[in-house]
Amino acid sequence: SPHMAHAVANAGVRCHISRIEKFQSDETFDLTLAAGVLEFIEQPELVFSLCQRLLIPKGHFVILIPTRGIPGALYKAFHEIQKCRTWARSCDEYQAMAEAARFELSDMKICTPISVAMKFRRR
Repeated sequence: SPHMAHAVANAGVRCHISRIEKFQSDETFDLTLAAGVLEFIEQPELVFSLCQRLLIPKGHFVILIPTRGIPGALYKAFHEIQKCRTWARSCDEYQAMAEAARFELSDMKICTPISVAMKFRRR
């Protein structure tokens, strides 16, 4: 969101606002972050392929995704009530997408009762 971008820009972080499926850049990055993004995209494997092109070798792609189970179902229901299509996927599904795009899982942590962070390294 523009508000989030402004907040991180004030902390000295370069930020780009775009629909992730349409993002284009001639630059390469050492880190990309998709927080609260992939569950709203029908084909997140396209994002993994995009990040493979945008990252430097051994660069990192970090995703923050909803957990499965009751907390994740509530998250999904909340967004669907708002008419916002949401896909519930498992960590294993995201890991398979990452591996297909030549990433390897380097870390995974439960951040909150409703979110998991997964950190992938570009091979």
